[in-house]
Amino acid sequence: MRPGGRRRVLVAGAGEVVASGYLPALARLGWSATILDLDMQRARSVARLYGRASASKRRLSEIDAARYEAVVVATPLPTHLEVVRTALAAGARTVLVEKPPFRTGNDLRIALRAANAARARLFASFYTRAWPSVQRARASFPDWRERLGPLVRVLVAQGRPWSWASVAARERGAAGLESLLLEELPHPLDTVFHISGWRHAVVREGPQPPSETPWAFSGSVLVGADGGEPVLLELLGSRRHTLANAVTFEFDRGVATAELSPTGGVIVREGGSCELELTGVRTGADMRELFTGVLRGVAGDGGAGAPPAVEAAEWAGPVAVVDVLRDRPAGERDAPETSA
Repeated sequence: MRPGGRRRVLVAGAGEVVASGYLPALARLGWSATILDLDMQRARSVARLYGRASASKRRLSEIDAARYEAVVVATPLPTHLEVVRTALAAGARTVLVEKPPFRTGNDLRIALRAANAARARLFASFYTRAWPSVQRARASFPDWRERLGPLVRVLVAQGRPWSWASVAARERGAAGLESLLLEELPHPLDTVFHISGWRHAVVREGPQPPSETPWAFSGSVLVGADGGEPVLLELLGSRRHTLANAVTFEFDRGVATAELSPTGGVIVREGGSCELELTGVRTGADMRELFTGVLRGVAGDGGAGAPPAVEAAEWAGPVAVVDVLRDRPAGERDAPETSA
C-alpha cells in the first residue's frame, strides 16, 4: 500500500467502461489514475472528469508499471492479450482485465503463462457474482444436488430488447455469433460455472448447432466437469423478446432458477411445491459500488459481499464453451490449463 493510503492505478483504454465505472470507483476510493489511450483527446477528456486522473502520451511499454497498484486493461477485446503481455513486461504485478478477458482458450493460456513467469496476478472483472441471487444460488447448489439428484441440463436465457450493442445486431453468420458470445454472454457463462463450482471442464459440441440471426441466437454444448457425467448447457438469447434473464439448473427431481439481476430472486421447484426467495436488496445496480468492490478485491482488501476480482484462470471453462460454439464442429475441447 502506498504511503498515507494513496494508491495509483494505470488504466489502458479510455472507453465507456472507464468513464462510467472505473474512474468513479477510483475517485470514491481516493486513488489516482493514469490513463493511456491511442486517442489522446479522448483520454484527456475522460481524465478531466475526475481530479485525480491524468492522461499520458507515453506508451505502456515505456512506463514502470511496478510503481502502480494495478494495471487495468479496458482496451478492445482483440488487443487484450497484447496489452496484458506488455503490462507484465513493463513490471506490472497485478493486472485486471475487463470482461471478457480473452477471445480464445489459447489466448488465455498464453496470458496465464506470462503472468506466472512474471510472478504476477491476473484478474478478470465479473461483478455479477456479488448479486444476491447469484450468491444465494452458489451457497444452495450443494443442497440442491443432494435433494434433487444429478444435474442433467442448464439453460441460459437472456433477452433484453434494445440494450445490446447495435453493431452486433448488424452482423451476420460466424462474425455475428462470435460477437454475441463474446460481448453478451460472458456474465451468464461465468455465473453458470461459478454457481455450479465446475472446474477442470471438458467441453464438446452439443445436439443443437449454433444458430444466429441479427435478433436471436441459440446453441448447446456438453460440459463434463471434475470427471462427472456430461451436462447439457443450452444458450438462448433474443433482441426482440424479453426472456427470463436467468440461469436454470434442471436436476433429476427438480429445477432451480437464479435470476441474473441485482434485484432478482431464486426459485426452486420440487415435485408439486415451489419455493421463491426474493434475494435482491437494491432497486438497481450502483456501478460505482460494483467497480469499487472489484478494485478493492484486486488490492486485497475487499469486504464480505463485495464484487470479487476473479482470478482470470476461472474463465477457462466459459472460454472453452465459446471456442466450441464458434468453431463447431471442433469436437471435444479441454478447458485451458488453469494452474499458475
